[in-house]
Amino acid sequence: MEQNRSIIIVGQPGTSKTTYLSQLVLQVEGKKKAIKFRNKPDDLSILKDAIAQLRSGQEVQATPSDNNEIIKLPLSINGNEVDLVCPDYAGEQISNLLESREIDAKWIDLIVNSNAWIIFVRPTQLTVSYDISTKSIQEAETVKQSSDSEFQISDQSNLIELLQILRYYKKLTVQQETKCPKLLITFTCWDELDGKYTPLEYVQKQLPLFYEYITNNWNKDSFSFAGLSAQGGKIAEVKEDYEVFGPEESAYIVEQSGGDNVFDLSLLITKVL
Repeated sequence: MEQNRSIIIVGQPGTSKTTYLSQLVLQVEGKKKAIKFRNKPDDLSILKDAIAQLRSGQEVQATPSDNNEIIKLPLSINGNEVDLVCPDYAGEQISNLLESREIDAKWIDLIVNSNAWIIFVRPTQLTVSYDISTKSIQEAETVKQSSDSEFQISDQSNLIELLQILRYYKKLTVQQETKCPKLLITFTCWDELDGKYTPLEYVQKQLPLFYEYITNNWNKDSFSFAGLSAQGGKIAEVKEDYEVFGPEESAYIVEQSGGDNVFDLSLLITKVL
């Protein structure tokens, strides 16, 4: 058993970070899953409003852009002691990081001391239509002639850049495949894809360059993919279930190869232990 593992969650705007953490806290407090707090978290006030919104059947509001706090959940999962860490930042800060390549001291410290990374990606927010990894030269030239504004760095390339930045501060090299930190790419708002893919199929077909980057840099046993619906569906469709069973009972995870929905949010954590 490894002690005091540190897992960080990173994601761009609108990728359900706050919703996931709020639902996880509700599951822990409900004591229905194989997960508990080792001791009382220092401060859950950051999630207080989000939890209240979920309980009243409302969408969780985005984190204010001036937030720069750190949420730390001291957890015990099947005897494993884990610190789940998520800076309560506006996702826009990640977008700014990709543009400026600058990162503050708090972030550097989290990265250096982490044992695993959970990256939240929302598929329906991604634009990959004109990525050179998925389009021919002829197709790209046709687009260029119609509008030069179409040619921007793709979201797929930004995801690779994000991992490169994290790897840089973790002092990882390309000479050896990475075993630590473990990596879990979590595709959020999974219900929006209507069962068209498994998580593995999605990354292979829609983000092939991103997939190749991961498989070329991480040990095959040290990375995985998953789908997450932190709300369980559109609020209008799940609100009644929220009222009867509680919002935390609607949230689910899909394994990388598909299968039945798993209604235990701690699965994301156990996958990187």
